[in-house]
This record gives sequence, C-alpha cells and structure tokens, in this order.
Amino acid sequence: MWSLSETGPPIEEIRAAAEAFGVRLGAMAGEEVRRDRAGLEWAHAYVEALRGKTELRSLRSLLIRLGGFLGECLIGAHGGEWEELDHEWAVRLENGCLALPFYKAELHLTRGPQHSVLSYFDEVGLVLRIARELEES
Repeated sequence: MWSLSETGPPIEEIRAAAEAFGVRLGAMAGEEVRRDRAGLEWAHAYVEALRGKTELRSLRSLLIRLGGFLGECLIGAHGGEWEELDHEWAVRLENGCLALPFYKAELHLTRGPQHSVLSYFDEVGLVLRIARELEES
C-alpha cells in the first residue's frame, strides 16, 4: 500500500480524483453517479469489469480514484473528515471510528470482489449503527 511518505497525493488531489471518478462512472452509466451506496455499486461493477482485462495491481491511479471515492462516500453518508494517520489517509467518522478507504480499495483491486468497496461501505454503516445502539442502551 502506498503512503504519504511514498508521495501519496494531498487531500485536494484525492477529492479531485474522487470527483473525476464519479463523473467517469456517470458518463458510463448515462446518469449522475453520486457519492453514496448507489455510486459504489457502479464503482464495484467498474472494477469487476476491468478484472481479467488489465493488470489491476499496477493501476495506482485507479487505487487513488477508487479509495478517494469510497472515502467521500463514507463522509457523505456518515459525516467525518479525512485525516492523516501514520502517513496514510483515513476517514475519521463519528465516535472516533476510523475507516481506511485506500486499504480497502487496494484489497478489492488485488484480491477480488470478496473485498469489495461496496461491502465495506455497508459494514461501516452497520458498525456505526451498532455503536450508536450500544451507546443508547
């Protein structure tokens, strides 16, 4: 996994890459693709369509776009903000929960759909919901 010490992009570039990725997905979908679960469904389908047609392990720019898009989707759905953590970009969510969108994007790209960014999005939502319910009880 790349880190900031390995010339990872600044947060402005990550946000721009996520935006451009959403626009590209929207052009392929023929509709606006937002930074939400439905947008991640398109992102998942896009990655899987590339599988077997290209060497995904070598596509660092796709990792930046996909991880940035996942992070922006998490922020849009659950609040939070980007944070540098040990030379990596993470998303700090409510209750101090931390999400690692680039790590998950890398797993999806290199290990397959069982590590999907879409399932990660769902899992983060579930963890946050359980944490809120435990806090309220």
